[in-house]
Amino acid sequence: LILNRRFNPLEGFKIVVTVAESRAIKPGQTVAGREIARFDSPALHDNFEGAAIVRDGGGLALWIVSDDNQSIFQQTLLLKFRFAESGAKSKAEPGKPPIAAAR
Repeated sequence: LILNRRFNPLEGFKIVVTVAESRAIKPGQTVAGREIARFDSPALHDNFEGAAIVRDGGGLALWIVSDDNQSIFQQTLLLKFRFAESGAKSKAEPGKPPIAAAR
C-alpha cells in the first residue's frame, strides 16, 4: 500500500493511494502501482499521513488518517472505505481488487 502525497499552496493537498507488489519495491527503482483511491479538491482532501488495508468481515477495508497539526487549515480525520463485494458490479479488472468506495 503506497500513500502518494503532494501539496501546492494554491491547490492544497492531493493524495493518491496505490497498491503494488512488494516484490517490485527495490532500492533506486520506480514502482508502478494500481490506483485504488484519489483525494483531491473539491472533494474531501487533507494532509493524510497514514493508510492501512485490513480484513473486514468477509472483505477488505481501507483506513486513511490525517491530523490537524494544530492548524486551522487542517482537520483530524479517520476515514474507512470498504471495497466492493466480489459479486458487486465494479470496474475492477479480473484478479485485481476493486476501487474503494465510501459507505
